[in-house]
Amino acid sequence: MVTQWLKSRKAAQPAFSPSAFDRFVNIMVNATQEMLDTWDHVDKNRDINIVEHIKLLTLKISMQSFFSKSLSKEKAPILLDAITSLLHHVNLFTNRMFNWPMFLPTLANMRVKKETRVFDNFAYNLIQERRGSKQTHGDFLDMIMKTCDPTKGCPMSNREIRDEIVTIFGAGQEAPSNTLNWIFYLLSKHPYIMNKVQNEVVDLLKGKTPQLSDLQRLEYTRMVLKESMRLHPPAWAVDRNNLEVEEIGGYVIPKNSHLL
Repeated sequence: MVTQWLKSRKAAQPAFSPSAFDRFVNIMVNATQEMLDTWDHVDKNRDINIVEHIKLLTLKISMQSFFSKSLSKEKAPILLDAITSLLHHVNLFTNRMFNWPMFLPTLANMRVKKETRVFDNFAYNLIQERRGSKQTHGDFLDMIMKTCDPTKGCPMSNREIRDEIVTIFGAGQEAPSNTLNWIFYLLSKHPYIMNKVQNEVVDLLKGKTPQLSDLQRLEYTRMVLKESMRLHPPAWAVDRNNLEVEEIGGYVIPKNSHLL
């Protein structure tokens, strides 16, 4: 399994090379501008649920960055609800001392199975569409579909690719969404800091579209970002199930233990 993980990691690396970041930045800037344009048409006296807007924004960026694909306005909220619900269940499963087996028809289990079907339909349709395409995108999905399973040969199965899609969504959609929402929350509680961030952006960019090279110049903004992540890390813990018996620091960890 470690060998397969290393294979997958090496295969996906070109999709996250320095040269790929210019493409990511363009996607982020364009998607963000589209979101802000919609805000211009909202009644100034009406509140905006920024949490939902940011979730849809990071979903759109993830889709275009990792899979070179866009979702319709109708399908995006459905997929987002499924992802949010499944991640919520994962958090509950991790934090509870006891969980009902999935074969029992509890309301929570039925909800998880329903949302899993939504996500699986999306993932498998995405895989099938890419397998039938002769076009090369050079994105994460292209790279991972070229990966060979050392125990089964090439290519990876649809299920294995689906699992990689789950992983990249957790890292590329949910974590950035949480990070941004915490930043905006903290800035709303500290107007003086928010004003300094706004002034730095205005002074340095002078109205032009931000580029990757501008990030190093936004020193105060980066400080705010890092402090927000220190106070409210988007992924403060990771859980794993070990597939083999392990020994760490003299402690023997039985096979299939749930580790946090």
